[in-house]
Amino acid sequence: MYVFYPNGKGDCWVNTMFITLNIIFCIAISLFSINPELQKKNPRSGLFQSAVVTFYCTYQVFSAISSEPKDLKCSTLESAGGASLFIGVCITFVSVVYSALRVSSSDLSGEKRAIEKKKER
Repeated sequence: MYVFYPNGKGDCWVNTMFITLNIIFCIAISLFSINPELQKKNPRSGLFQSAVVTFYCTYQVFSAISSEPKDLKCSTLESAGGASLFIGVCITFVSVVYSALRVSSSDLSGEKRAIEKKKER
């Protein structure tokens, strides 16, 4: 995105700011996800979750800066309309499938087991 979208003219500095913030936040969540203290509290967390969030946030930044008005002339690309729509549909489909699989394989009865253990005591 640094190659195609920041132009340095007028209001185009906003593109560079959002791209840079996206990189900083994505690196931060990746580092937090492999933090040993976090791993102790939630052993199921890891790089996969932060990679999914990074992928989605990067798509959102790409979608936002590619949707700006053409009269600003901040982009060196002609149009990413069809490609952006296709990428959005794919990300939505993958996110829904991931969520469905995650919920179906998660332990939703953990609270019920905790209540049963209290009754046994």
